[in-house]
Amino acid sequence: MSRKAGRPRKEYKKGERPVVVSISVPENLVDAIPKELNFSRLVRQYLEYRFMGKSQEEITLQRIREQIEEYQNKIATLQAQEEFIIEKMKREDEERMKIKMEQEALAWYIRWNAKNLHDSNAFYDIDSLILQYKEKLRVKIENKSGFQDVIRNPEDYDDLPADTFLAKIGVSLMAGYNRAPWWGNIIEDYRKFREQHMEGD
Repeated sequence: MSRKAGRPRKEYKKGERPVVVSISVPENLVDAIPKELNFSRLVRQYLEYRFMGKSQEEITLQRIREQIEEYQNKIATLQAQEEFIIEKMKREDEERMKIKMEQEALAWYIRWNAKNLHDSNAFYDIDSLILQYKEKLRVKIENKSGFQDVIRNPEDYDDLPADTFLAKIGVSLMAGYNRAPWWGNIIEDYRKFREQHMEGD
């Protein structure tokens, strides 16, 4: 489970919970205080030394421990941010791999189908084929002449990367494509084809 980025909630011992106290100091004194100085800590250290009888060594030790705690809190915050970024990058990588897989599967199927039509010399109607892709796969093919050329000369398109090939014939995915009747079968068939191809290599 991922942690949310942010500063961890601090737990205080009995009697150590901070109480807000207002004080008034001259404006020129405020201007003289360095911006990076923790004014509350400085006042507290003085009051502890003045009224609680703490030695300078005790105050110094306490200051060191407080600094250590601050660094630990910063480290915890940075670690939470690091974990969040890693998880986000992981999800983005998974999404990119999913899109790449879908593009490869779709390009493989269109090329495979075109080659079968070419090799069988079967009659086909290009408009009916495009409509079939739209209805069964929720895929639009905008470049009809380009698609027809794939069927006539399938070998010319064998070496094109999937995204380039799909762009060349104007393929776009419609809403709900991953729930289309043929989609799951094509993805599964492509996985099997790829596994067999890798085993053959």
